[in-house]
Amino acid sequence: MPDRIFRGREAKGFNWEHIIERHAPEGSVAQQRLRENPDYIVAIFENMTENQIKGCVRRGWKNREKVDTQEDVITEVIRIKYRGFDPETGYTLEMWQNQSTGIVETAYPIASKFILK
Repeated sequence: MPDRIFRGREAKGFNWEHIIERHAPEGSVAQQRLRENPDYIVAIFENMTENQIKGCVRRGWKNREKVDTQEDVITEVIRIKYRGFDPETGYTLEMWQNQSTGIVETAYPIASKFILK
């Protein structure tokens, strides 16, 4: 039987620049955060290339569930927070989609079945 779970609207795109800069090990913002706080590693895609990160995020997006809605009262921008699982890497991801644009603005790992005990 096909999967008939409504997962929210489709992504019109992904802000790869933001995701890579902040959540890839080689990203400049991620490197700065790691220097300031070594525990920040939780939000980093460890040992993955840019293409592997993109695949992980896309697979997580296909397996997502809505968990929260956030409205910025100043800008009136509504963002939807999703959680998704990538079965290939074992990562559970948090992903934020801008409701107006349909763009997934950020995505990052919050857990991995391979490191949890």
